[in-house]
Amino acid sequence: MAALSRRRGLALTGTLATLLALSACTHTSASSSTTGAKTKSGPAIGDGLSVVAVGGPLSDPFFGAIDKGAKAAAAQLGASYDYSAPKDLTNFAADFSQLIDTAITKKPDVLVVGDFIPSAFDPKIKKAVDAGITVVLYNSGADSWKKVGAVGFVGENAAATGQAAGEGLNKAGVKHLVCVNHVPENPVLQTRCDGAIKGIKAAGGTGSTLTIPSSQSGDAQSVTQTIKGYLMSHKDVDGVFTLGVGIAADAESAVTSVGRPVKVGTTDLSIQVLNDVKAGKLQFAIDQQGWLQTYQAVSIGITDRVLGMHPVNSLDTSPLVITKDNADKVLKVQQKYGVRGAS
Repeated sequence: MAALSRRRGLALTGTLATLLALSACTHTSASSSTTGAKTKSGPAIGDGLSVVAVGGPLSDPFFGAIDKGAKAAAAQLGASYDYSAPKDLTNFAADFSQLIDTAITKKPDVLVVGDFIPSAFDPKIKKAVDAGITVVLYNSGADSWKKVGAVGFVGENAAATGQAAGEGLNKAGVKHLVCVNHVPENPVLQTRCDGAIKGIKAAGGTGSTLTIPSSQSGDAQSVTQTIKGYLMSHKDVDGVFTLGVGIAADAESAVTSVGRPVKVGTTDLSIQVLNDVKAGKLQFAIDQQGWLQTYQAVSIGITDRVLGMHPVNSLDTSPLVITKDNADKVLKVQQKYGVRGAS
């Protein structure tokens, strides 16, 4: 992840109460849409514009938040909105590439998309830009957004996320960690793992990466057995860092079956993850703030399209570390507003 130091912190536009109220709607389908209304003083700046967001399955709480953030911004700014996603991650590269192609044929004014697999998605994103679509990248694409012609990037500082994880596990007493990478095609995830390993090594420990094919990442039993097998054959490992809520649950199951103390931390949030952090079953959860990623991304796309304004640097949304000390507060916000994904 190059040029991470150039990114600046985020500031929400408008009042928090207004933004959260806009995001409170929920749905369960893999496709959603909304059409914004005019304001009392006249048309919103996005009036008449169309926004398409391409993301992952809404069964993943992270992508539930991604959809809700984009939907909230489109509604506030008066644009119509559609979200599309593959049914699962089994054939993610091909499915996601097809969804980008389909989005281009819809000829939206703004396309919000994650550059999860640059080798596959960069040509598609450039195609969208060449078609006159304003593109903003979210989550993944800190190194590529300018190269592909996007007007902005909003997402995590993956190296800092990993660093925070390594330091957090070391603070909990971990000396030897393994980072479980369940989408190896996405370089951002390995950057997280590298950051965690760097963090634990700086504290005098050791670290390694356990890679699981993305096509198998949805198979909880298989992932659990893989993590268990690794822990059984690496008896010095006393900490596991996972990169998603489903994998966190699998790691917890693996640790239980191993029968020795192994501490687990994760990225991304769900109600179960937050409850586990609150109960001390997970050491922490690092929130990428997916809702904020696409709320800002859609806002950037529309303001650039209409006003010719956009941030000159990419924007960071992570690491925001959730621990036992603040998990209950986050749970209350999630239960009231649903801004961190599916419940």
